[in-house]
Amino acid sequence: MCLDPASIAAISTFAAANAGTIATVSAVASAGVTAYSQVKNNRAIEAGAKATAKAQDKAALDAIESGDQQSDLRRRAAAQTAAENTTGLAANGVDLDSSAALDLLDDNKQIVEEDAFTIRENARKQGGQFAQQAANSRAQANTAGSAAFFQPIGTALTAGASVGAKYAGWARDNQAAQGAF
Repeated sequence: MCLDPASIAAISTFAAANAGTIATVSAVASAGVTAYSQVKNNRAIEAGAKATAKAQDKAALDAIESGDQQSDLRRRAAAQTAAENTTGLAANGVDLDSSAALDLLDDNKQIVEEDAFTIRENARKQGGQFAQQAANSRAQANTAGSAAFFQPIGTALTAGASVGAKYAGWARDNQAAQGAF
């Protein structure tokens, strides 16, 4: 498609006469798109962080529950071993009321309790780490939620100040040019 010289001249004249308006409208539209994008991006970050926090909370509870179960299994296995040791000592003619037999059985019981305690404590520490990660994710979600509100306002204010200053300069120049004729 070809434009004749008169059409090109008319478009050029219109563009020159309305350059400030076109630039202003473009700047305002750009700021609007940027603000909308900021809202959408921050809402997505907020939703992701909330989902992550929920998963981390579940992982914390699962870690603690798993530690409790492993600790209980360790105690059950130790009870079976203690029964086997008691039976073995008795079968070999060791007096179960002797200090040596009682010391052996008590030492084994103490070791098992320490193991079970360590298992639970490690699970609780791991659960605490997941809980802290969840708290951090919730803080990230809150920050993104705030940013979804405040960033677009900042963008609009910055664009308004910039466009206003440019428009004022353009209007001043346009009036001066019209007054010169």
